[in-house]
Amino acid sequence: MLDAGQREALAGMRQAVTPLPPEDIADAIAYATGAPARVNVAELIVVPTVQG
Repeated sequence: MLDAGQREALAGMRQAVTPLPPEDIADAIAYATGAPARVNVAELIVVPTVQG
């Protein structure tokens, strides 16, 4: 990233967001892989509820 302002903004965003624990990601994967055959999980996006 060449723009210093954008670099600073991104660094601030990274500090403001608490990453999800691995267990949360594992739960989402377990749901997607364990869903009944009649369920099509076409896409799975997992993000923290508080994002800065």
